[in-house]
Amino acid sequence: MACLAGLAREGAGGDALGLDWAFLQAGAASLLSTHWEIGWEYSAPVLKVFYKKWLTDKRGRAAAIRETMLELLNGNSSPQSLQKWAGFSLTGDFR
Repeated sequence: MACLAGLAREGAGGDALGLDWAFLQAGAASLLSTHWEIGWEYSAPVLKVFYKKWLTDKRGRAAAIRETMLELLNGNSSPQSLQKWAGFSLTGDFR
């Protein structure tokens, strides 16, 4: 886990280069990162549910993050609720 890995700067060709790109170039298969600062009190539940679904329940990474977001949404789509966890994204191999 790398904090704010999804934040990027514009590269010479107009592309977005950030820590996520560096991790993938260094051999990481995938990366779960955030695009804005999310406090630990909101990050911890996301990571706890995601890793349980991925590692314990043997779901694919894409399925695990999707199910995590749906579970945390729990019918509450208010902007305040979405801001707490919607900044997470999964990059790379989604299997």
